[in-house]
Amino acid sequence: MKNILLLFVCLFTYSLFGMNEGTPKRKFSKDKGQRQESRNELKTEEHENHVLYILSSKGDSYFKIAKRFHLTLRQLHKYNESIPGIDMLNEGSIIYLAPKRNHSKTKETITLETPMTWREIAQMEAVKLKPLMKKNNSTSPDQQLPKGEKVFLR
Repeated sequence: MKNILLLFVCLFTYSLFGMNEGTPKRKFSKDKGQRQESRNELKTEEHENHVLYILSSKGDSYFKIAKRFHLTLRQLHKYNESIPGIDMLNEGSIIYLAPKRNHSKTKETITLETPMTWREIAQMEAVKLKPLMKKNNSTSPDQQLPKGEKVFLR
C-alpha cells in the first residue's frame, strides 16, 4: 500500500512540474503539419464572387469534405445545388463551402465558350441556380446551352 501511494505521489509531482532537466524534451516540427495539410488539401480559395471553395481531389466525396470542414452533408449539398443521390466527385470539381450569391458581383453577362448546362454555369460563376435561371427565362436546370450563348448574371 505504501508503494502504491509513493508511486501515485511521484506521478502527481511529475505531472505538476513536468520533465526534469536531464530528460530530453520532444520537439515538434512544422513539417508534419505541413505534410498533413497538403495530404488533406485543406487549401480553400475565394471565387471572384467572394465565395469560399475548394477543388476536389481523387476519391473525394461530399461526405468526406463535409467531415473535413465541419459542415453537415445537407449544408454542402445545398451550397453546391447538387443532384440528390450523387456523392462521388470528379477530380478538380469546384465545391463551395459557403452559400453562393444571387447574382455576380463582377460580371453582368458571359458568353459561353463551350456548351454547358445551367447547373454547370451556376457552379462555375458561384451564382445560385434558381435566380440565374429566372434572369434568363429558363425552366430546366439541365438544359444544354449552345456555344456562343449570352448568359445574364445580374
